[in-house]
Amino acid sequence: MFRADLASCADAVQAHLDTYLVAMGDTHVVQAMRYTLQGGKRMRAFLVMESARLFDISNAQSIWPAAGIPVIG
Repeated sequence: MFRADLASCADAVQAHLDTYLVAMGDTHVVQAMRYTLQGGKRMRAFLVMESARLFDISNAQSIWPAAGIPVIG
């Protein structure tokens, strides 16, 4: 169950990142951003979303800081 939840969170965060990277065009900087943000377990993003869930914060709201973690990490 944990692995499935972790994978689901990783997929959601990656989809969220991909959605916003598409809107930025296809410059060399955006290509580099896409490359560095591919893959990974997204454990920190998972912890952000699970912590938010404990306080009844929806996934739609917690996906934003969860997606920000890999960007700055």
